[in-house]
Amino acid sequence: MNRVVAIIIVFLVTVIDGCSWQMAGVNMTSGERLFRSNCRSCHTLPNPKSQTDSDWVTLVKRYGSQIDLAPEVQAKIIAHLQRVN
Repeated sequence: MNRVVAIIIVFLVTVIDGCSWQMAGVNMTSGERLFRSNCRSCHTLPNPKSQTDSDWVTLVKRYGSQIDLAPEVQAKIIAHLQRVN
């Protein structure tokens, strides 16, 4: 009996966690999605306030051009970083 209850609890926690993860993605801006897919795969963002708004422009343009990010993509990433700054 305890084993069945434990399995049900693990299943429910997994399902609930998966649903909350998907719901979090619904509210993401395009800039946040682009940051996650292009930058965050290699870089963590411990504190967006660690840079000024103009620093983010410089950094994204410098490193974005190194990996051939389109200017429109760079602009959306910059807007996201400045929004959370």
